[in-house]
Amino acid sequence: MCAKLRLGKLDQVYGVLHEIGMNGVSPDLHTYNIFLHVLGAGDNPLEAHNLMIHMKEVGCEPRVIHFTSLIHGLSRAGNLEACEHFFNERVQNGCMPDVVCYTVMITGYVVANELDFSKSGNV
Repeated sequence: MCAKLRLGKLDQVYGVLHEIGMNGVSPDLHTYNIFLHVLGAGDNPLEAHNLMIHMKEVGCEPRVIHFTSLIHGLSRAGNLEACEHFFNERVQNGCMPDVVCYTVMITGYVVANELDFSKSGNV
């Protein structure tokens, strides 16, 4: 499934998810984590959002590690707006970021050259 995700064959991935669900098997938290990272790296925040809705529907509440993986993928894709959206959404819903999540956000801003250190007086 990871290979299908990396190749962008989302319809096939969702088909497999549906098929294994019909047979009483659910992906684990690690599998969802991989999906979210690949969707983020592919700059596909809408599909990632849909996957998180699916996770909730099947009783697998997304955790901070899932959002960190998604944000990491989105920042690599250069979509800081989506990173900020998912970051803020999780904070508003009580899922507090950890040091890894903050590091991923900061790194995304640095890579995109979106931090202005000249205002801090340290330059």
